[in-house]
Amino acid sequence: MTEMLSMRWLHAARSARLGGLSATPYAVNIGCWDGKSFNDPVYPLYLEGFAGVAIEWGDPPELAENLGGLEGVTLLPNTYVTPASICSVLTKAGCPAVPDFLKLDIDGMDGDVLAALLAGGFRPLALHQAASNQGMKPGGALVVDEGAWRADARVRRPLFLASPRSRGHSHRIEAG
Repeated sequence: MTEMLSMRWLHAARSARLGGLSATPYAVNIGCWDGKSFNDPVYPLYLEGFAGVAIEWGDPPELAENLGGLEGVTLLPNTYVTPASICSVLTKAGCPAVPDFLKLDIDGMDGDVLAALLAGGFRPLALHQAASNQGMKPGGALVVDEGAWRADARVRRPLFLASPRSRGHSHRIEAG
């Protein structure tokens, strides 16, 4: 519940700072598998009314069962994202330039995909990353060039969330 309240606070703060934004918070789940398993941090956000996009390279049948009936959630099964394709995929899905929450769990290209997102102008308010993937510092902090955020007047600094690869542990919150 604390995470949910924090996400609502982040969205409200963003809306107040930027004005004219959609009243609906937005969550991006890249590497969603079935959208629910392994304590997926985006699933409860979707249940609370966040719009968003759930992207998975495969097509698990449970994805449509778990997320298919949720209003405002676009499912993109069989979508293999790369640094070259991610901005196009998100733009076509209707993702705002400043999504409230971004989860990356694509085993091997996380850092490169995040760099491409930043280069393409996307600025998530909160970022969740599995701690053992490429692009991570020892101890679980994502390696990000924060200059991109500092240079963007829309967002000051992101909130980084990292979880151990086992996915069964609680999330650790690190101030950007």
